[in-house]
Amino acid sequence: MDPAQPETAQIPSGKSNTELLRKLSATVNGQAAAATFACGGSVDPATTSNGTPGVTIRWDVSGCRDVHKTSFPGPGVDALVQRCEAATFGLGNCDVLDEGYRKAGKLDNTAFSTDFHPHDYGIVDAVQQILMPPGGESEPRCVRGELYKLN
Repeated sequence: MDPAQPETAQIPSGKSNTELLRKLSATVNGQAAAATFACGGSVDPATTSNGTPGVTIRWDVSGCRDVHKTSFPGPGVDALVQRCEAATFGLGNCDVLDEGYRKAGKLDNTAFSTDFHPHDYGIVDAVQQILMPPGGESEPRCVRGELYKLN
């Protein structure tokens, strides 16, 4: 075989598409048990890796020029919670607001800022190592953390 030519898959004679799809499905499902799709953990906001005390969140108040802030650990959480809007959740292809099932608040990233950076705590590196272990890819894969919403 010429290494400069891409390898093409050949469909064995006498094999139906249904049989091939069944075998592919069995192979993929067999790998599902070994695949990691989520990871979790916690950080202590009182101690940061860069030596600064606590985590600070600043947020806007609608229709006002005032900016509020609170540091964790510390007081001020009630004012932040009051500023949050009701958060929906995904159900099928819809966004649903059902506070009997899930009562949560949110702030969009345009309404708050924080000095918390997941890279400072090694969170992004841990997520990358757990969810995207090395596997012989020719190009490196990486995870990027970005500010989305405060829930």
